[in-house]
Amino acid sequence: QKWLSLHAAQPKLKSIILLSVARVMDPPPPDGVVPVVDVIMGHDDDTRNVPSNAMANRLLGALSEMNRDKDAIELILDMATASPWVEERLGSYALLKAIAQRGRQGIQTLFLHAGFLEFVTSRDQTAKEGKEAKFEIIQAILQNDAGKELLAEPIVQQLETMMRQGPYYVKTQHMDVMLGDAQ
Repeated sequence: QKWLSLHAAQPKLKSIILLSVARVMDPPPPDGVVPVVDVIMGHDDDTRNVPSNAMANRLLGALSEMNRDKDAIELILDMATASPWVEERLGSYALLKAIAQRGRQGIQTLFLHAGFLEFVTSRDQTAKEGKEAKFEIIQAILQNDAGKELLAEPIVQQLETMMRQGPYYVKTQHMDVMLGDAQ
C-alpha cells in the first residue's frame, strides 16, 4: 500500500500513481485479442478484469489511508484544482473519470462530495489536455446509466449542454464589457 503515498512524491510520480489507480479501477479493454488463458478459463470478454465495487472502495480507502487519512475524493479534487503541475492534474482527471465509470456507486461517490459539481462544471482549465480530460469526465458521467437516473434534471441538462459545446468552449464577452470604463 505504500506505493499509494502521494505526500512526498514528485509531480510525475504522483501522476503515475493516480493513473495506475485509474487503470486498476477501469482497465482498458483488450485490443480485440482474447488471451489464451481466457479461452481456456471460458472468459471471452474483459469483465473479469474490472474489479468489484468493494475492491474499488478498498483501493480508494487505501489511497486515503496512505495519504494521512485524507478523504480520497477530496485528495483527488485538491490535486485536480490546486496543483500547478499539469501531470498531477491529468492523473487526477483520469482517476475521476475511472470513478465516474463505476456505475451507480461511482456517480454517488463523486456527487456526494462537496465541490465535485462545481469542479466538473467550471471551465477554468486552460491547458488543452486538461480541457479534454475534464470533458472526458463529463462524457463518462453521461454515459453511465446511473448518471441520468441519480442526478437532478438541471444538472443533467447542464452537463449535456457542456457536451454539446465541446471541450474548448469559451463564453464570449462583449467588447464594451472587456474595455470597462476605458472608453
